[in-house]
Amino acid sequence: MAKTIAAGLFIVRKDKKLLVAHPTNHKPNFWSIPKGKVEENETFLEGALRETYEETNINLVDTNKFQIYPMQSVNYSHKKKILYPFLFLEKPDSKFDWEKQEIKCNSNVPDERGGFPEMDAFKWVTLEEARELLHETQVACIDKILEIIG
Repeated sequence: MAKTIAAGLFIVRKDKKLLVAHPTNHKPNFWSIPKGKVEENETFLEGALRETYEETNINLVDTNKFQIYPMQSVNYSHKKKILYPFLFLEKPDSKFDWEKQEIKCNSNVPDERGGFPEMDAFKWVTLEEARELLHETQVACIDKILEIIG
């Protein structure tokens, strides 16, 4: 059976806070990084950027405001999906205006009533808080992120 290939972004601001998103209809304490299935003609990074925009409304095409670190791919425990994550670390001299950024979900999950937003809440958390909120597959990346940002 072919694995689903997903890509996502760990977006970390200058204050070392990570953006997490809450998938609609999931448990209150289950959060995720923006991520999703990579389409056929996309690179992993292109898929991660597209999914991030769809799920958060954050357009990170102007990547010169971030240091980008490809991270080790991670297999989900059910072995049906593999995640290719990237760390987007805001540069110290970045002028990215987070206050003006409207974070909202642009993608819907279809259902019999017409669909619902894929994500229903967003928040910035410390990396230690993220350990308690993220899926174990994503938590596996936190130590590497801490190693990178010091």
